[in-house]
Parts: sequence; structure tokens; C-alpha cells
Amino acid sequence: HLNSHVSPVCLLETTDNFPGGLKCVTSGWGLTRYNAADTPPLLRQAALPLLTNDECKTYWGSNITNLMICAGASG
Repeated sequence: HLNSHVSPVCLLETTDNFPGGLKCVTSGWGLTRYNAADTPPLLRQAALPLLTNDECKTYWGSNITNLMICAGASG
């Protein structure tokens, strides 16, 4: 049920363009460390710079497609 705590989100179109360097905000309950045993009990949020797909491919190679958005930074 939608209420003041639950609402729909806008999803991007495959034709939308998000340039590298643009700051984005992501949220979720995913692992906070690569070797974490459990996911956090509370929703987490992080602000990250977007990378171009070419920049992302230097880290992940051919696993990156033009339908993906890549974000992150060291630290």
C-alpha cells in the first residue's frame, strides 16, 4: 500500500543520458563491505559520482553494457 512512507519511484528510460561526474544518490540494504556476513537492518544511502561506461570498462571490462549506469569512487 502506498502511504507517506511508501511511494513509487521514477525509472529511467534506456535513452536517458547521465554524464560522467554527475552525482547520484543510491539506496538499499546491500552489503556494506565485500566480505560482510550480513546486510544492514536499516536502509542505507550513498552519494556517488557517475562514471562513463568507458571509465567503468577499465575496471570491469566487457561485463559493462550501454544499458548500465556505473558509479563509485575510492574510499
